[in-house]
Amino acid sequence: IILSQDSRSGAFASFDGRNRQELHRGDGIRITTSVYPVPCLTREDQITDWFTSLGECLHWNVRQKQKPYSMSC
Repeated sequence: IILSQDSRSGAFASFDGRNRQELHRGDGIRITTSVYPVPCLTREDQITDWFTSLGECLHWNVRQKQKPYSMSC
């Protein structure tokens, strides 16, 4: 991935939401798979586990508890 020299501004790259790195015009990053794969254990199937953990991380479909209604003015 290369950030264009004509880009209006820089960009940031972050993996797993940590240690983001700033990219300036003309900078690039190469993304490859590791020669050392990480074994994964899943409770159900990989897709269901992926979306379950993503939902827990991003708090999808979670409603904030509302404050009680007060009649006082």
